[in-house]
Amino acid sequence: MKFKAKWIWNKQRNYRLYNQTIIARKNFKVGGIKSAVIGITADSYYRLYINQKWVNDGPARCWPEHYQYDQIDVSPYIQKGENEIAVIAKYAGVGDFKKIPQQAGLLVQLDIKLNSGATKNIVSDKSWQTAAAKQWISNTPKISAQRGPCESYDARLEDSARFKAAVELFDADKGPWKGLTQRSTGLLTKKPFSFRRFLEANVVASERDINFCVCGPRLVYPDLIEANMHAHVPFGMATIINVKENCKLKIVSQSWRTEHFQVAIDGKLSSSGRFNLKPGRHFVLAINRCTFVHDKDSSLRFVDAPKMKFENLWTASMKTPRAISLLTNFHLRIMICFGRGGLKLTPWPKRRLMTIQN
Repeated sequence: MKFKAKWIWNKQRNYRLYNQTIIARKNFKVGGIKSAVIGITADSYYRLYINQKWVNDGPARCWPEHYQYDQIDVSPYIQKGENEIAVIAKYAGVGDFKKIPQQAGLLVQLDIKLNSGATKNIVSDKSWQTAAAKQWISNTPKISAQRGPCESYDARLEDSARFKAAVELFDADKGPWKGLTQRSTGLLTKKPFSFRRFLEANVVASERDINFCVCGPRLVYPDLIEANMHAHVPFGMATIINVKENCKLKIVSQSWRTEHFQVAIDGKLSSSGRFNLKPGRHFVLAINRCTFVHDKDSSLRFVDAPKMKFENLWTASMKTPRAISLLTNFHLRIMICFGRGGLKLTPWPKRRLMTIQN
């Protein structure tokens, strides 16, 4: 296929953000047709619908030096009169064993041969409408070098899309994706099937666990794109917790492979992760001891957490108890304080500290 289409995306300041999802759409009208063929690809993933019917997911596995597109006969999906192309496009922002993302981008071209013999081209350009798909949560873990970010979907945000004109990023052959070629493997199929029998269903109690999941490499190198198991940095996490009464606290950090952290409270280690705490303020320090494995994000969980308050390590009155401190005495080590809140970095040169505030 000879592409006339443009690489497009939702208009934004940064096209290399982690785990972002958009919806792109185009309405068009057509009379009687002989055939319709679509060429489509995206960095890093697309799901194509025509007139609200699923067509395909893609693209195939490929590298940016020889990027692939899918060419699909979509004649059965095109109807006389009004039609709609809709694409859910996702940019991973980090590599896996199938792709090395370059930046967000979507490329679509629909070539229609009319009964009159003329050809009608529907191409991705600024006439398309795009919207951020906020129901796909961006801030999710990447648990393995082999996989992309975990998918988390909030159905309450399905109607939050605000469409606007797409932004044209590149001509088809001018972006960071070189050597566009049609995929050489077969397309996916989607065959419905029914469950054979019902086994069981259970109701489980809700947990009071508090989980802190951090990706050290993305904090140190915000524009990092990696695709192997050795892209990691050692780091530590720390906070102050304030409890009002005697309590037992259990902290775990196990993954499928090994422990992530060695944890100490008030300078005392516990191999079991169990601590007996008295009322008052306690200093929690966790050092990442698992740096070169497939696990990409490091997780620390407070199991069945008692009532306690997290305080900023440097300023107890700060609304969000988070901070990042570069540990200059160690090679590529950082300290991340626990807490919740938005991300606004404010430099503190005297301590080489960066506080994160709402």
